[in-house]
Amino acid sequence: TGLDLSLGASTSAVGDATLNAGRDALLNGLLIGEANGSVTAGHDIGGAGTQAFTQAVSFTAQHDIALTGGVQASEVSAIGGNNA
Repeated sequence: TGLDLSLGASTSAVGDATLNAGRDALLNGLLIGEANGSVTAGHDIGGAGTQAFTQAVSFTAQHDIALTGGVQASEVSAIGGNNA
């Protein structure tokens, strides 16, 4: 957990993937998880990357969620304090 989280290129997890950003989470690369995924940000979640999980993924931001790439999972939930 820090101020900002920025993913580019490719990131993968064998099990669950949990990403926490104190401020903004920018997902511009490829994020792959072989189980559940969770992305939490104290401000915004955004990016043009692709997120893929074999199970569920949740995105929670205190402000905005603006993902313009692809999201694939068995279940997707998005909760934005401002909009989603």
